[in-house]
Amino acid sequence: MWQLLLGFLPWILFSTFYGQSQKEILLTLTITTLVLILTEWRQLLKGFILSWGTLLFFATIYVLTIVFKMNWVIQNAWMLSNLSLALIVWISLLIGKPFTLQYAYEQTPKQVWHTKGFWRVNQLLTIIWGIILSFSTVMYFIPWGATTASEIVYQILSYAPMIIGIWVSKKLPHWYRERQYRLRNKANPFLQNNFAPIHEESDFHNLVVQGKIPPDLQGCYMRNGPNPAFAPISYTFPLDGDGMIHAMYLEDGAIHYRNRYVKTKGLLLEQKLGRAIYSGIAMPIPPDPQLIGPNDDPGPFKNGAFIHIIQHAKHYLAMWEGGAAYEMDHELNTIGEWLAGTPQPLAVGPHTRLDPDTKDLYLINYDIQPPFLTCHKVNQQGNLIETRIIEKSCSTMMHDFVLTKNFLIFFDCPAVFDLAAMESGGNVLEWRAELGTRIGIASRQDKDKPPLWLTTEAFFVFHFANAYEIENKIIIDYVRHGRLNFGVQNKVVSSPPQMHRMEIDLREKAFQDSLLADYIVEFPTINNHYNSKIYHFIYAPTRLNNQLKPATFNGLVKYDLASKTTTVQDFGEQYSIGEVVFVPKPQAQSEDDGYLVFFAYDAKRNTSDFLIMDALDISKAPLAVIQLPRRIPEGLHGSWFEKIEK
Repeated sequence: MWQLLLGFLPWILFSTFYGQSQKEILLTLTITTLVLILTEWRQLLKGFILSWGTLLFFATIYVLTIVFKMNWVIQNAWMLSNLSLALIVWISLLIGKPFTLQYAYEQTPKQVWHTKGFWRVNQLLTIIWGIILSFSTVMYFIPWGATTASEIVYQILSYAPMIIGIWVSKKLPHWYRERQYRLRNKANPFLQNNFAPIHEESDFHNLVVQGKIPPDLQGCYMRNGPNPAFAPISYTFPLDGDGMIHAMYLEDGAIHYRNRYVKTKGLLLEQKLGRAIYSGIAMPIPPDPQLIGPNDDPGPFKNGAFIHIIQHAKHYLAMWEGGAAYEMDHELNTIGEWLAGTPQPLAVGPHTRLDPDTKDLYLINYDIQPPFLTCHKVNQQGNLIETRIIEKSCSTMMHDFVLTKNFLIFFDCPAVFDLAAMESGGNVLEWRAELGTRIGIASRQDKDKPPLWLTTEAFFVFHFANAYEIENKIIIDYVRHGRLNFGVQNKVVSSPPQMHRMEIDLREKAFQDSLLADYIVEFPTINNHYNSKIYHFIYAPTRLNNQLKPATFNGLVKYDLASKTTTVQDFGEQYSIGEVVFVPKPQAQSEDDGYLVFFAYDAKRNTSDFLIMDALDISKAPLAVIQLPRRIPEGLHGSWFEKIEK
């Protein structure tokens, strides 16, 4: 804004101080030209239309008044200045380069330069200035008379339009931007219905229970999910938002619900400012650097810590797609960024794999800049003991990975981050099917040994169920998407997500892939005691009605991998569910001897329930339904934590 005012400053000075003699005109031209050069020399070098138009006008006035001594020009210099300035403005519109654009380029990030809103605002501002300056020119030809009232009206009409123009230039971009945000949010299905965020942090006791809570189910279920605290600048589910943990405490017969925001650096700053300043993955606009302190989240993407919550070495960790995990306590108070025994916070992804024998925790982190993929190992005491870089040629989205006894396995799908496109206003993610999907197999014992990479046709994976080894083969069960459609351009209908099994023959360096069952699923769950080991059961929410809203499920399927059969619980129109969590019984007699716990949304009541089901037979009705007095928005991942012995 101030740069635009500096562009007008020489004109304001000329209109204020010009006189009716050659000497006065020469003095005014000298002063205004010096001001122009001192304040606009950078703009002159960059070819700004207004700056060069100003210089050309002063040069013309000099020639006509000083060289040719044209008195008519001297007498009408004020009118000619307004007319010339109006012509500069209108000509800039006619040639498709609104004069305000060049100033806007210097004050806004590159990411917005190619948006329709950016051009519309500058076209509108230029039209407004053209009208104001044309009006000022026309005023010169109106006979105002010599009365005091006429003089007052003339002065008001002389200065008021300029003041209005300055005010509009300051307010219009912000108003238009906020209007676009509101319209986008209103049309975004993932900000409506049960995807809409809630903002209250509450505690509920004395909840109504239908059925009976198993007495051996003692502990706490916590589930994370994106819950924007403020109207977002842009929002892509499930890649943007602020983390909110919803917890159900079942301890010593008491039932207690609590929800709290994960108080990340980005959220604390936005709460201080009272609005969103970080954009989302679909519009990666850096926040205003003047608002960012040295200890704040620098952006452009805010670490919302909204994807998962796990526990390791007595640390409750809220995870994001790629950044520091935030440590919470049992009561959902945010402690701060997790250090893992290191001087600086450890950048990690949302999914981890725990070795059930050593209790070492494996984590990965992908980045848009080299190194593109890093793998960490944290011991059972919670300290980082190993970091290794997995060499890759480009940055891709890798949401999850999987573990076997001897290997780390990565599916490198062609959802490619394009930093250059992001900086120029393009989409940060691009689907490049021609690259195919690469399967990376890295030794857990020899971190210096390069991974084995196998390439197949392009597909995308958000989540794995499990993996294990049999002799020279690796068995991997995962949910296969035809492609990634979140946050990428050229969205197309692809094959729905379904549970697949890939068998890799290490000796032959070959693989086979097969569909496990014809259900649309996501968020697979297993008994985590069998992680990286031979196992037989997978649980996953499924879509049994194609009329459901995107990313919602109304059924639950249990895969029996040994018998190659499935069991289904159809919730019909009663419930919409998400991920379920398996809780083994303390004295479990089999792999599937346990409970499934999860939130379920009842659209008719617009409230949610907490369900406890028998994992042995999911076709039966829930063992217990705990009714909540409000809805729990659709979320992502959660965990069950055993009761803390005091």
